[in-house]
Formats: sequence, C-alpha cells, structure tokens
Amino acid sequence: MNIVGYIILFAAILSGLYIVKAHNPWEMLLGYSSLTVKLIALMILFSVIIGAEWAIDAAIAYMMLSIGGLMILAYFNSRRS
Repeated sequence: MNIVGYIILFAAILSGLYIVKAHNPWEMLLGYSSLTVKLIALMILFSVIIGAEWAIDAAIAYMMLSIGGLMILAYFNSRRS
C-alpha cells in the first residue's frame, strides 16, 4: 500500500474514533458519513492498484447504499429531535 492508502486509513481510524466519542446522534451520523467516504476511497484505491474493475463497481454500489442509508437516518433523526 502506498502513502495515500496509509493517509486514508489513518483518517478512517480518526473518523471511527469520532463516532465513539460522539455526544449526540447528529455527531454520530457525521462520523459515520465521514467514515464511509474514507472507506469508499480506500476501496477505489485498492481496486485501481490491483486492477480489478469489479471492485470499483462494488465501491460505487456501497456508496449508493451508504448515501441512501444516511438519508434515511437523517430523516428519522430529524423527526425524533
């Protein structure tokens, strides 16, 4: 893994810690969103490195599911507040 991968991995770990330290649901949602973006970036980086186009497709599918899930969580979170 190159230096970019390590930087993204470090940022993903920090996002995970942000989720653990969150005080309210909105902070947890922000941390989850940040974590998924970094994991998608790692998936795309690895797929480019190994040359697997199917992995890019998997990253795009994961991104779409993540966006949909975040929208649903934000909707229910706003209704609860």
